[in-house]
Amino acid sequence: MERQIVDALINKENARYKTKWLGFLSMRYQNTQVKVSNFHFLSLSSLINEMKKTAFYAFEQGALVSKFDIACDYQELSLINWNQQILHTKEEHYQRGILFDRKEQTALLGQELNHQKILQYGQKEICLHLENLNRYLIQTGKIVQPLHLGGETLVTTFDTYSWLYDIRDISASFNQENP
Repeated sequence: MERQIVDALINKENARYKTKWLGFLSMRYQNTQVKVSNFHFLSLSSLINEMKKTAFYAFEQGALVSKFDIACDYQELSLINWNQQILHTKEEHYQRGILFDRKEQTALLGQELNHQKILQYGQKEICLHLENLNRYLIQTGKIVQPLHLGGETLVTTFDTYSWLYDIRDISASFNQENP
C-alpha cells in the first residue's frame, strides 16, 4: 500500500513546495481532542517513515487512531483573496490547509482551522479570528510570538493526500524492522 501512496504523490502536480515534503500526523487518544503533529522532510520516504515511527510511539502511549496527510496542490495568494474564498464557504466546511509563513511552521489543516474556531463564517469583512489562531499556534508550540497579519500578507493554501493507518499494522511492521 505504501508504494501506491508514494507513486500517487510523486505523480500529483505541484506535490512538492520548494523541494520539501510537508506531512501531518493526526492522533486520537481516548477522551481527548485530536493531536496534530507537523513533519518536514526533503525525502517523501523519510517523511512517511518518521510519521510511522511517531505513530508507533503514540500507539504505545495509548493512541487509538492515526491519520496521515501529505500536502500537495499548493496555491499562494494574499490574505485578502483567501478571505474572499472563505466568506463563500459553508460553516466548518473549509477543507484546504494553510501556511502563514515561508518556514512552514504555521501549517494547519482545514480541520484544525474549523475545530479551533480560527475561521469566522458569515462575517462581512474578515473570516480569520486572529486571537484564536495565535492562541492555538502558541499552545501547540508552532510559534512563540503572535503572528501579525495584514491584508497583503501572502499565505499558501494546500490540499492533502490522506489515508488512515491501522495503528496495529504500523506496530507490527515497526517491530519487524526493529527486532
